[in-house]
Amino acid sequence: MEPKVLQGPSDNSKVPRKSLGQLLLQVCNTHRNNTAVIDIKSGESLTFGQLCQLAKNLAASLRLLGAKKSMVGVVAENSHKFLVTYLAGFFLATPLHLINPTSTEYELKELLTLSKPTIVFCSKSSLGNVVKVKDELGFIKTVISFDGVVESKQTILAYADLIKESKGFQIEEGVDLENQVGLVLNSSGTSGLPKGVMVTEKMLWLHFVHSRDSDSFNMKPQEVVPLVMPFFHMYAIHFINVALYSGATIAALDRFNPEIFLETCEKYQVEQLVLVPYLINFLTKTLLVPLYDMSSVRQVWTAGSSLMDEDAKKIKKR
Repeated sequence: MEPKVLQGPSDNSKVPRKSLGQLLLQVCNTHRNNTAVIDIKSGESLTFGQLCQLAKNLAASLRLLGAKKSMVGVVAENSHKFLVTYLAGFFLATPLHLINPTSTEYELKELLTLSKPTIVFCSKSSLGNVVKVKDELGFIKTVISFDGVVESKQTILAYADLIKESKGFQIEEGVDLENQVGLVLNSSGTSGLPKGVMVTEKMLWLHFVHSRDSDSFNMKPQEVVPLVMPFFHMYAIHFINVALYSGATIAALDRFNPEIFLETCEKYQVEQLVLVPYLINFLTKTLLVPLYDMSSVRQVWTAGSSLMDEDAKKIKKR
């Protein structure tokens, strides 16, 4: 891939130029006894060691299903299972196409046609639409349900069955960071139908470099970072990578519920908030904020659209 950035600041991060799979495996071993993710909806949590082992098991199962020679789709909400699949994709160096689970049948058909995955993971909410488009599209061979097997005329595999054991796990070696596609994300579609944006491992590797910048992220091991931004957005992906590589704990929220979000922040003494201007505006106005102890917050991140100066000033005061 032809380089687009010809010159930038020198890299002093000392992050090895290895594949994301190798780097994630290394960080899981380093922080193996620390909590990697807390699934706020289900209440389940995984240590880095557990997250890594489940991802190894899933990667081995996916290899047997032929994922190494294909693209894998993920149509699901934020959860610990999503993160297990995320790591498994990088262990295999198999591109993951991350898709909004609220996509309509028509939208899902258009999006899946861009990448033509042979394997698609889905949640309970998106399973119906995935099954409907499977036969029509033709290229999807396997559907995997995060939420168990349901009655269907088609064969649907259960995620739970694929993470039970690791048969011949091997991490992919010799990955070309410059050209290996790690993720496929979708553009907003403001100028027509959404496009498929191929994100290379080199681009994602830079997130790990950013995690070592003490002037910006500065996340600490075991620091809890609540992520309510959809995991199929690059904004969330950036923070997932930074949090994992920093040994921090991701508190995964599947949607924004004001009370649950604020309870999470108070319970885990959250130091950094990852928001969008709309949510910042809401938090500046709601009467709920004073009911919770938010004194631990030291930094607020925002992206997606412009932030009003007035809201920036108000959120600092709150």
